[in-house]
Amino acid sequence: MGMTTRVRGVWAAAMLAGVLTGSGRADCGAGCGGGLSGTPADAFVAERIGLAREWVAQIPFDSARADLEHVVVGDGLVVAQTDDGRVHAFAAAPFDAAAAARPGAAAIGSLLWSRQFGAAGGPTTPAGIGPRLVTVARDLELFAIDRETGATRWQQRTGRLPGGSVVEIGDWVYEPLSGGGIRRLTFDPLQPTADPSAPVAAQRPKPGAKKGAAKAKADAKPTAESLRPRTFDSAGRVERPVQALGKGLAWTTANGVLVTLQPTETDSDRFEFALNSPAVDAPLTRGNSVFAATTAADLARIDFIAAGTRGLRTGWHVVLDAAPDAGPFLGGDTLVVSLGESGMAAFSAETGSPLWRSPVAGRVLAVTGDRIWIIDRTGRLAGLDLATGERRERLCLGGFSFPVVNAASDRLILASPDGLLVSLAPRRPATPPAAPPPAPRPASPQPAEPPAAEADAATDT
Repeated sequence: MGMTTRVRGVWAAAMLAGVLTGSGRADCGAGCGGGLSGTPADAFVAERIGLAREWVAQIPFDSARADLEHVVVGDGLVVAQTDDGRVHAFAAAPFDAAAAARPGAAAIGSLLWSRQFGAAGGPTTPAGIGPRLVTVARDLELFAIDRETGATRWQQRTGRLPGGSVVEIGDWVYEPLSGGGIRRLTFDPLQPTADPSAPVAAQRPKPGAKKGAAKAKADAKPTAESLRPRTFDSAGRVERPVQALGKGLAWTTANGVLVTLQPTETDSDRFEFALNSPAVDAPLTRGNSVFAATTAADLARIDFIAAGTRGLRTGWHVVLDAAPDAGPFLGGDTLVVSLGESGMAAFSAETGSPLWRSPVAGRVLAVTGDRIWIIDRTGRLAGLDLATGERRERLCLGGFSFPVVNAASDRLILASPDGLLVSLAPRRPATPPAAPPPAPRPASPQPAEPPAAEADAATDT
């Protein structure tokens, strides 16, 4: 039986009080019941496991009438979506720590806005968080929302269902479409793009084009005509979010193709790279590199070469000893992949060298400081040492049973179905992977013994 909003608010306050006055046990026993004491939300427990409780907030919705659908972590923002059509934005720590001191910045953890976008029900995708917009696709409607105020910048009826999260990259908004194709819209229909060299829709390459070379270019320099909505070939159905790569964007398809558009002085170059099998999760992009794990048990770093002969090149490639089911996740130079029931494996992001292998299996939530946080097969929160893979902690999650996967930042975000959010920041920095022992130096050559005649002569003297 559901609770009214008022009763639910009293319950949330009581739970918060329990966090502040709880016993701080690191394990709540076999029942792992509904109290928050002993969970990572308890500030004393968080401190003991190397975390700091950064903020606690309540999503303002009635859990008796609506369900929590998505929680997305972005740069300086956490966005929660409920199936009643409401979107709720909370101020979070920016990826650049220096930006936290910006004058007039909202307090970390404060509710920035909570508004209705579209009708309740209908298919919805996780929100996209950009530097200026929060983009939400609900049913056949697309909403571009000012990330600071929650005001609707523009709204369009697309006529096609979205195939994934809609994202803002540069001066464009990219919407993957169900069945294939990517729809590109200008960031603001009332203003021209600020950057005339922003990526435009390059055409598909001709059969037989050289792999890794520039595939095609746009016909002409972007004009006002190019600011109109445009759908272009995605090389297959897009299952994962479009991401920024280098100065452009990249995506992967259901048939295992990595595609990127990179701007030139006048238009955009298109490059494709065959992964040979689908990515198991959203590839991780850092700078000019893409890290991808595939269903064929491959893990690879693909680099975009921006100078000289531009294109996508293999940085390194590793064959995993079991098929992955999630990842990769990055902490420092350590790249972590979940291998399903076979546990976890870690590799150097720079070289691809194996670092460790752990039999502990579970769903990875985040990498924070020197820990990898997972929900293990018993439903507990487990902390694995980032440097060795050993399990160091195992805690009760209590009411925080709504998993929030965060590969974007170093925060562990916990959520309950009733809308209680907790952000935990690392207190310990990531431990760099242990360097391999140096090769033994060759023994110094021993001086040769003098000939017998010379030795006798030396003795006589």
